[in-house]
Amino acid sequence: TVIIAVDGACRNNGRPNAESGVGIFFHEDNYQWNEVVKLETDNHTSQRAELYAGLYALRAARSLRRLNTSRTGKHRRPGPMRSLRRVVIKADSEYLVKGMTVWIEKWRANGFINARGLPVVNEDLFRELDDLVQQLNDRSVEVQFWQVPRAQNEPADCLANAALD
Repeated sequence: TVIIAVDGACRNNGRPNAESGVGIFFHEDNYQWNEVVKLETDNHTSQRAELYAGLYALRAARSLRRLNTSRTGKHRRPGPMRSLRRVVIKADSEYLVKGMTVWIEKWRANGFINARGLPVVNEDLFRELDDLVQQLNDRSVEVQFWQVPRAQNEPADCLANAALD
């Protein structure tokens, strides 16, 4: 099991001069996989930053699990964590966690239309998150999302804010 703490940060949320970043924290022993990313996008919001943090973490997990294969599909050598069976995305964002554990099933069933009959906000990012979860599941990796209090997510929060400094 790998636990990846994630956080998104957005300065000047909702304003034209908004900027956002993400922090991905694996563990002190695996600092080489930590990420600090300033997002280069047109639409900066706190919610989108949190979702991007989840995306970066799942992409990292996929890279850790991926096998290097030849053109014939035969395994040449395993990725750094071939034995990875579970990834936990640890976040203080209720939006990210509930989106991926409660709401996503309903959205899939409704064609990504919310309870009010409107398109799901940030549908593009939720679809991409859902796709990455499925890719990992297809590689026999279980993905879980845990919501934790902000105080228990401080390392990822520091990295996300560092992206904006």
